[in-house]
Amino acid sequence: MIRFIDEHRDQFGVEAICRVLSSAVRGFITSRGYRAAKRRPPSARRLRDELLVAEVARLHAENYGVYGRRKMHALMRRQGRDVGRDQTERLMRLAGVRGVRKSRRVTGTVGDSFDNAMADAVNNLYKTELIRQQGPWRTVEQVELATLEWVWWWNNSRLHGELDMRTPIEIENAYYADHESANLASVGQGSR
Repeated sequence: MIRFIDEHRDQFGVEAICRVLSSAVRGFITSRGYRAAKRRPPSARRLRDELLVAEVARLHAENYGVYGRRKMHALMRRQGRDVGRDQTERLMRLAGVRGVRKSRRVTGTVGDSFDNAMADAVNNLYKTELIRQQGPWRTVEQVELATLEWVWWWNNSRLHGELDMRTPIEIENAYYADHESANLASVGQGSR
């Protein structure tokens, strides 16, 4: 309401806007309420939101602009931010960012190497997150370089829902750490 009045006050005046809209929109503020709201210092939530909106926009851009609410929430929590899912969604709306949606188009043909569910899933994400999102592409070399960068990001930074919002490199490191500790335990038991 405040923003609407701010945008149109020079054209119509505060009193006229409040008078007309209070009869049309239930609960619309009065001109007196508008002036009180303008004098009120920003709330702690608003100040925190201003900081977090910039952070959300930065993180979204760093991750190819593809993260939606779930992954952005997980990323914010990993960054040490104490935010909820709904708050993350609201911050993303304020920042003007949203996750990409996968294409519903049927691709990756029958009887070739792309005729399986896993390859279809990866190819669809590749096209959705990189090719359609970052284009238009001018040369094959641009696509090749962007693909190399995207694959590095996919393996080292991208949060995967199937991996409990962890990266493939984290899963691999955890596997080898568990494997190594199991080997050390078995070696220690064998020397007794």
